[in-house]
Amino acid sequence: MLGSKGNNILRNLCNNQGKGTIKKLSTELEISERSIRYELEKIDDYLKSIKMKPLKREFGGNIYFEEYKIFLENQIIVEESNLDTAERREYLSFICVFDEKINLTKASEILDVSRTTIRNDIRDIKEELSKNNLKLKISQQEGLILSGEEIDIRKQQLKFLCKYSNFIFYSNPEFKNKKETIVEEYIKCIDINIIKNFINYIQKILDKIISDEAYNIIAIYLIIAIIRIKQGKLLTKIPNKQFLKETDEYDTILKAKSILESSYDIILEENEILQITDYFLGSHTYNFNKSYYRNWIEIDILVKKFIDNFNKKIDVDISKDKLLLEGILNHIKPTIYRLKNKIKLENSIYLEVLNSYPTIFYNTKNAVKEIEEYTNLEFSNDEIAFLAIYFKSAIDRNRYKSKNLKKVLVVCGYGYGTSSLLVQQLKEIYTIKIVDTIPRHLLEKTIKKENVDLIISTVEIENDINIPVVKVKSILTQEDINNIDKYSLSKQRKRYMLSELMSIIEENCEIRDREELIKGLNIYFEQRLINDTEGNEYKISDFLKEKNILLNQEAENWEEAVKISGQILVDNKITTEKYIDSMVENVKRFGSYIVIGENIAIPHAQKDESVLKTGMGLVVLKKPVIFPGDRKVQILLSFSSKDDKEHLNALTDLIELISNYNFIENMLKVKTIKQALKYINFQK
Repeated sequence: MLGSKGNNILRNLCNNQGKGTIKKLSTELEISERSIRYELEKIDDYLKSIKMKPLKREFGGNIYFEEYKIFLENQIIVEESNLDTAERREYLSFICVFDEKINLTKASEILDVSRTTIRNDIRDIKEELSKNNLKLKISQQEGLILSGEEIDIRKQQLKFLCKYSNFIFYSNPEFKNKKETIVEEYIKCIDINIIKNFINYIQKILDKIISDEAYNIIAIYLIIAIIRIKQGKLLTKIPNKQFLKETDEYDTILKAKSILESSYDIILEENEILQITDYFLGSHTYNFNKSYYRNWIEIDILVKKFIDNFNKKIDVDISKDKLLLEGILNHIKPTIYRLKNKIKLENSIYLEVLNSYPTIFYNTKNAVKEIEEYTNLEFSNDEIAFLAIYFKSAIDRNRYKSKNLKKVLVVCGYGYGTSSLLVQQLKEIYTIKIVDTIPRHLLEKTIKKENVDLIISTVEIENDINIPVVKVKSILTQEDINNIDKYSLSKQRKRYMLSELMSIIEENCEIRDREELIKGLNIYFEQRLINDTEGNEYKISDFLKEKNILLNQEAENWEEAVKISGQILVDNKITTEKYIDSMVENVKRFGSYIVIGENIAIPHAQKDESVLKTGMGLVVLKKPVIFPGDRKVQILLSFSSKDDKEHLNALTDLIELISNYNFIENMLKVKTIKQALKYINFQK
C-alpha cells in the first residue's frame, strides 16, 4: 500500500517521461532526500506486486521508470492509504480491539500521518472503549495494550463486525474496500457455511425462526468465539448461569456443540455454551412458545398494562386481541435481552413507521414508559417502531366490524419489508380485513384461533386446511389479481385526492386549524390519500419526459445497461457520476435486488452528496441483458431520491402500470419516445 508521498513520486516520474533524480524529486515535492530513498523502496515493492519492473536507479541519484507508459496506458490505480478521519479511526479501532495492542509509531507510518494525529485519534478511541468497560494501558515493549474482561472484548468486536455483516455473508471477493480487506483477513480461517449449518440445526430442533438481524448477530458472535477460543482466550464470567442452564436453548446447544468442536478443533466449555445460549435467547423470534422463559410474571403483567395504556389513546378496542398480546409477549422479552446486552437491530424501520403512522408511534413510545421504569432500560426508537407495528396490525384487525368484510390471512416467507409491501397492495385494491401477516410455520396455529375466509400466500401451502389459498408474487401481477377476484372480495377505491376532500369540508364546515386537519386526514387514510395540496407529490409522468427516455439501446452486459440508465440522470443534472458507480457497486455486492419483475429493473443507490435532486431515467434495450442470478432484463428505470419520499408515488405508479396497463409488453413494442410517453401518461 502506498502513501501520498509514494503516489506523488510516481506521478512526478510519469509526468517527466519516466525520468528523475533524488535531488530533483526532493526539491519539487519538498521531501527530504532520505525520505525519497525510503519511498522508492516502497514503490519497488508496490510495482512488483502488480507484476511490473521496479524502478531503475543509477549512480548519482538518477531514477528511471522504464514502464511508465504501460502504467499510464492501463490506467493503473495506485491505492492510497490516506483515509479521512472517520475511516482512519475505524482502522485504528480495529487494531486496538482485534490485535489488542497498538504501536503509535508503526500506525503513523502505515497511515502516513503524524504521531500527534494518531494520539488524538487514540484519545477518542479510549473514550469509546471506556463505555464498554475496556481500557488501553501503556506497555513499554508493545505500546498500548487492550485491557478488560473477555466478555466485554467480544462485545466490542461484535459491535465492530456487525457493521460488515453484508460483506461477511454476501461478499464478492473482487469488490472490497480497505476495511473489508482487513475484516476478510481476520475471519479467513472461518467457514461461514459451518456456522450457518449450526444455527439452522438449532432453529430446526427448537422449531424457532429468528429474524435476519438476530441471525447475523449470532453468526458473527460464533465467528468471534471460535477465533478467541483458538487463541486460548476464554470466558470466565457469565451472569444468570442457573437461568440459562434451565432453558431448552442450552440443552439443544449442548447437544449440537460437536458440529463446531469437530470442525474447528476446539472445546466449547460451559461458559461458552451459556453465552451462545444467551444470544439465542436474545434473538427476535416469530414463535409463540414461551416455555423457556421463567420468572417473567411481572413482565407479563406489565405487557397487559402496556396494551391497556395504548388502548386508552385510540378509538378502537384492541384490549382483548389475543394475537396482539401473544405477539408483544413474544417480542418484548428478546427486546429486553437486546437492550441489556446493548445489541442494536441492524435494519431500522423507525423512520418508515414514524412517517407512515406517527400517532401510533408516539402512543407506543408513551405507553412503554412503565416497562422502561421497571426494567431500568430505555427503549430505542428502533425497538419502539417494531412494537408499533404490532399495534398497527391490531388496529387494522379490530377497526372494521362489518359481517360482509372478508377476513384474509397473509402468509409471507420473506420478512417484514416484503410482507408490508404485499399487504399495502391488497389494501389499495380490496376492502378487506387483514387478520394477520405471518410466516408459513404459524399457519396451523393461527387458523385455529381466527376465522379466515381466504389465505393469500407468497409461499406454497400444500396442507389440507379447508380454507381457499391463492399463491401470489410479492408484487401483485394482473394474473394474481384475477385469481384473487374469484373469491368475490369487495374492491377498494384506490386513491383519494386531498384537494377534493378539503373542498367538500370547506364547503360544509368551518375549519379551525387547516394544518392539523390535513395531518389527521393523512394519518387516517394513510397511503390511500394523495396529498396534491403540496408540491412534492410526483407522478411518474412528472419525472419521465422526452429527455429522460432512451429507446433501442445496445448493452453488452448488465453493468453497461445500468451505466446507460444512470447517464440519463447525470446528463439531466439529477445526480453526479459517482451515483452511477454506487448503482453498479450495489448490484455487485447485493445481487439482483433491483430486478422487480420479469424483464424490468429499477437501478438506484442510497441518498448521498451525489444526488442533486429526485429524478428518473428510462432505458429500453434492443436485447435483454442477464443480471446476477440469471435474471433477464430489457427495461431499466433508474431513479434517485433527494429525501427518500419524493419518488414513492412514482414507483407506486410504476407498479400500477406493470400490473394494470401491460407496461412491459407495450414498452418493448414502442418505436418512438412519443409512443412511450403515451403509455407513461396513463393518469392524464
